[in-house]
Amino acid sequence: MSDQEDVVGEESITRSFNQPDFVLQNLVAIVNCANGLEVGITLQTGGMLVSGNVIAGDVYFREYAELLIKSTGVTDLTADAVRESYRNLGAKFVKVDAKGDADLDSSENVAYIHLKNAKFVHQSGGNIPTSGGVLWRGRLIEVVGFCLGTISNKN
Repeated sequence: MSDQEDVVGEESITRSFNQPDFVLQNLVAIVNCANGLEVGITLQTGGMLVSGNVIAGDVYFREYAELLIKSTGVTDLTADAVRESYRNLGAKFVKVDAKGDADLDSSENVAYIHLKNAKFVHQSGGNIPTSGGVLWRGRLIEVVGFCLGTISNKN
């Protein structure tokens, strides 16, 4: 079987199994369009869980640029070029229509999810150590399942 049928209200949506989950795509599209919105989520991907806060693509690239600059200690001139480069990448994730409203019709084109404060749990149940949470970028098509909310390290 290559197609899956999901019923949403009266509308029937047929999606191939080799495409991202349309519900998750829509969530990411909403976060990409909403100013400052973050949503706690846990993703099942390739034998591990990834848990963190979904952030907009433009926010991810701004924070990524700052981490890159901080970790490499580049000059001010180079830092400005790095910021500009990643700002341009991030701008591609902000989808608005001609009136300046969020363009959620473009959600089917969303291919990546961006998390901050991401933590990882291996399939054996052990946490993969990080220095706090990290920025994480993943392909939606690689997500097997998800739930809202983050995993706590407390027992």
